[in-house]
Amino acid sequence: LSEAVFDILNFGYTADKENSFKLLKNRYIQDEKGIHGIDLGVKPKGLYEADIVRNVDESAFLSKSGLKKHRFKLLKSIKYNNADTYVISFDQREDSKESLYTGKIFIDQESYAFVSFEYRRSETGLQYAKYGDGATRTLLKLLGMKIDIRGESHVVSYHNYNGKWAVSNAKEIHMWNFQSDKQFYDFPARIQLDYIVTGIDTANTEKFQSNASLGNNKLIEFQNTGNQIDFWKDYNILLPDYNSDSIARILISKNEASSLKKQVEKKLKYFPKDKTARIDSIISFFYQKVAFNGSVLIKQN
Repeated sequence: LSEAVFDILNFGYTADKENSFKLLKNRYIQDEKGIHGIDLGVKPKGLYEADIVRNVDESAFLSKSGLKKHRFKLLKSIKYNNADTYVISFDQREDSKESLYTGKIFIDQESYAFVSFEYRRSETGLQYAKYGDGATRTLLKLLGMKIDIRGESHVVSYHNYNGKWAVSNAKEIHMWNFQSDKQFYDFPARIQLDYIVTGIDTANTEKFQSNASLGNNKLIEFQNTGNQIDFWKDYNILLPDYNSDSIARILISKNEASSLKKQVEKKLKYFPKDKTARIDSIISFFYQKVAFNGSVLIKQN
């Protein structure tokens, strides 16, 4: 679980300048044992890429090559945020041997601005889905690790701000499977990103100072901004669709248990050799650490 509050300096959809990212506050917790040493996180570059209009030339379905690989169809006209809006559906061509996309595009009838995108990996080409580029896959192979893409979905919306459109919110869900022959794990992961713009300032557009700007490929989760409880208490802008507090408590408990297990393993050589006394020493250790209270039944062999 991770949360972050940040500023993005966007020079506009027609500018060649790259976005800049300034992290204001973040907090992060993970299941240290359950992730098997894999670092999952979000980079500023990943947030920029969520804005399809800003990166239209790299879009899998709106770039010049992407337009040729998909079929588009005008479906209907609807009211979207009280405005007349065209709905266009698309899907990858049946003869394509790639993993591409299917979904809907919403376009404002008056300005022809993109209002929203709802899209996912097409079932037609999902069998061809590959994680990362060739170099990344080669590195994973050397590490004895494999990541399979099982599914992916996106929603990106834009808001009319005083006659100009800007990204409003984005949501991504990635379904991956992690496998390692060396580390002996094989597990699926559902990775979700929710990203919402809470304010737009068109006046204060000065560049961020170099020491305040976070590099495009640095993981946001691993930056230390201090964990001020009062700050987060008043910043519930984006509410989770699950009980994040209870999940956090479970993760903390798991991490503490894993840490205690490592501690007791170091102490084992000092415990009595007699099995009964040895077991009693182990249970007593967990009891003293307020990590166990109860009875233990052990079956021999």
